[in-house]
This record gives sequence, C-alpha cells and structure tokens, in this order.
Amino acid sequence: MSFFTEYNEEYTMKLFKEEGREEGRAEGREEGRAEGREEGRAEGRKEGRAEGREEGKVEGKVEGRAEVWSFMEKLMKEGKMKEVQRAIVDSEYRDQLYREYALIAE
Repeated sequence: MSFFTEYNEEYTMKLFKEEGREEGRAEGREEGRAEGREEGRAEGRKEGRAEGREEGKVEGKVEGRAEVWSFMEKLMKEGKMKEVQRAIVDSEYRDQLYREYALIAE
C-alpha cells in the first residue's frame, strides 16, 4: 500500500506564509516585551532617583534645622545671647561660629 499526495504549491506556500507570520508575530511580541521591560525599568529608575533626591532634601532640611536650633540652644545655655542674635542675621558670623565650634570644616 502506498500513499501519494499531490503536491499543491499554492497550499504549501500559504502554510509557509502563515508559519512565517506566526514566527514574526512571536518574535515581535518578545522584542516588544523586552523593550517595554527595559523602558519600564529605565523609567522606574528615573522616578526612583527623583523620589530619593526629594526625600533626601526633605530629610536634610529637617536635620539641618535641628542642628541649627541645637547649636543656638547651646549658645544660649552658655549665656551668649548677643552671639545668637548676631548669628541669626549675619550668615558670615554664623559660619565663623560653626567653624569655632567645629560644626563645619575650615
């Protein structure tokens, strides 16, 4: 018993085209997903950095204010009210006091 099928070029080409389309779609979907993931990661990193910088600024301001008021309190406890009053309005003098009390490097 022998089975022979007639070769149908048009049908065969149609099958190859469909197979090629499906492979192309699959590759395109995978490439699109990969690009989307990379874009998402890049955007996430960018947003994360921006949020981190903003949080850092807020934390820095809070810490800076606490240090300033702690320093002013220290001066007041030492009876240096004139220095406190001057430091409040004169930033150069304030920096001089910071250096004297080793709060900033020279």
